[in-house]
Amino acid sequence: MIAGVAAREYRRIAEAAGHFTEARNIPASRSVGKRIASMVATALEQEVNQRAFGSLYIGAMLHAAISSEAKRKIKPNDVFDFRHAAAALPHCHAFFTDGKLAALITSGHMKLDRLYDCKVVATPAEAIAVLGDLSIGADR
Repeated sequence: MIAGVAAREYRRIAEAAGHFTEARNIPASRSVGKRIASMVATALEQEVNQRAFGSLYIGAMLHAAISSEAKRKIKPNDVFDFRHAAAALPHCHAFFTDGKLAALITSGHMKLDRLYDCKVVATPAEAIAVLGDLSIGADR
């Protein structure tokens, strides 16, 4: 998922430092991207890194969860949902979404709501209750 981004970033850093020339070929960059992506994946196995790099970890976890289900395919709107979750979970007290994404985020094998201590709800009634709890907590 991140190999292309990693390769471009590595190339940008190397060029800025004067260590990368245009003579290098694209396959070498892809190879570097794959190695960097592998290092990032290994780092994200540790909870401290999952918390520190939430936007990256959440997107990867949600993408992997959907991709692993034989009967489900990633739809274009799923990518937007993943980005919204990745932006909200590490930084917010609550995340309001649809039922399917809420179920996925809070499922036993994901537990992203617990990892980031973010309440995830899918119905208007749940959202009102959470907002009430947050406003009461703010008064204290």
